[in-house]
Amino acid sequence: MTPSRDGESDSNLKIIAPSSDTLPELTPEEANLLNNTRRRRILKILSNEFEEDENAYPVSDLAEILASWENNKGLDEIERQEYKRAYVSLKQTHLPFLENSGHVKYCDNNMQVLELNKNISKYDKIISDNISEEELFPGVAEIRTKDKEWGTPELTLNEGLSLLGNERRQFTLQYLENNIDQPYCDLSRLTDYVVAWEEEIEVGSHFSDDRQSAYAGLRQFHLPKLHEKNIIDFDKRRGTIREDIYFEPLTNLLPDYSSVKE
Repeated sequence: MTPSRDGESDSNLKIIAPSSDTLPELTPEEANLLNNTRRRRILKILSNEFEEDENAYPVSDLAEILASWENNKGLDEIERQEYKRAYVSLKQTHLPFLENSGHVKYCDNNMQVLELNKNISKYDKIISDNISEEELFPGVAEIRTKDKEWGTPELTLNEGLSLLGNERRQFTLQYLENNIDQPYCDLSRLTDYVVAWEEEIEVGSHFSDDRQSAYAGLRQFHLPKLHEKNIIDFDKRRGTIREDIYFEPLTNLLPDYSSVKE
């Protein structure tokens, strides 16, 4: 639900989540919110600049600070086109997205941010200026340096959050994590659980069309994406799945999905 613009607080605007020094667990919607560098910077600027006792925060000021950061210039050094790019992206893309997700209220007529969701403090770690790969994915750098011949590319924050921005992929990772004591996971068995979870039915009671669609989606799209980024090791021919170097760090960001263990 989009927050109202009449100045009254919308009860649906609040996202209750405590501030933490650790990385937060993220729903697919939150992962999609944060998988854009500019959007994370907007939240960072607003969390620093927005004052509760002020009636509104001008989008023009937000655009200036955003352009200054993106171009590594002082506020008085920003060129008109640099400012315009930031302003247009705020107006057309990012502020509507943030409002629809319940993180800000803003007035499109006079371009002012009217309200900031206090609970964006949940994301403080992720929107930090100096967050390192080791903080995002603990232990990965050490593992990689033990064998430089691996040549494993870094998993960027945007890439990791993009992978978590899909509910089926999140459930797949949670299922694999909860059954990690097995030597490998079978794609056929995973498909049964994915369908049961998505349709809210007992495992094995699905229609063949539902299963075929889920199987194809996992095999042809979701599992290859996770394999490409070294989250899992997926043997497409055998239909087996094992964890890979980024599996544990990425699953640390998952919310809890119930009933995913065999």
